[in-house]
Amino acid sequence: MQVVDFEKKYNVFVLYSCLSGSRGYGFPGPDSDEDVRHVYINPFDWYLSLHQKQRDTITDGETVGWELGKYLRLALKGNVTPHEWLKFPALYEHGLFTGLRAEIERTASPYVALKQYSGNLIKYFSEMNTSKNFLHSMRLACNIQHICEYENLPPINIFDLTTDPFTLALVKKRGTDADVVLGEIPEDVIEFISDARYPPEVNSLHVDNSEDLEKLYRNIILGAA
Repeated sequence: MQVVDFEKKYNVFVLYSCLSGSRGYGFPGPDSDEDVRHVYINPFDWYLSLHQKQRDTITDGETVGWELGKYLRLALKGNVTPHEWLKFPALYEHGLFTGLRAEIERTASPYVALKQYSGNLIKYFSEMNTSKNFLHSMRLACNIQHICEYENLPPINIFDLTTDPFTLALVKKRGTDADVVLGEIPEDVIEFISDARYPPEVNSLHVDNSEDLEKLYRNIILGAA
């Protein structure tokens, strides 16, 4: 759902919008959904009421929106999802959100991301019988390899993560054929993905800039009053 339609339907103000899912990761099929993600703020009165309806999440088909406070709280915990949203192709970005970017990026935690990615990889690896699930497995394995080597968050696009010919050929085929057959995965690729499921731990240092983000958050909400 586009920004204007989302704002009108739910009476919110969108600060940021991006394209996620297979399209955001760089391996869409011709029938891939338009997985849109929004970060929004509610009308000012919502923040003053004792009887908030707790609408910090809006789901409408393939569109998901998070209220800014929820988005920032997850970022402060090192959750990798808010950081992936920053890396996805942006559909819209308000200047107020641009002013938050640097502080949000400081909350990145390779340690937390590694745990999230390895947990997701274990799930995908057990279901790696379709081209889509294979590509997600490969993406996650490459993410884990990147974090272990560089101790920072990886790029989002599959083409920036790997040069593996089997993977890139599959991405190209999937772009025109949603039902592309996975075929036999090379042994070295299976081994690479399998080994990535249980990575060594990395530096757990995590920046706590909650006070800075709190100030910026308050300024945005008060400025919208």
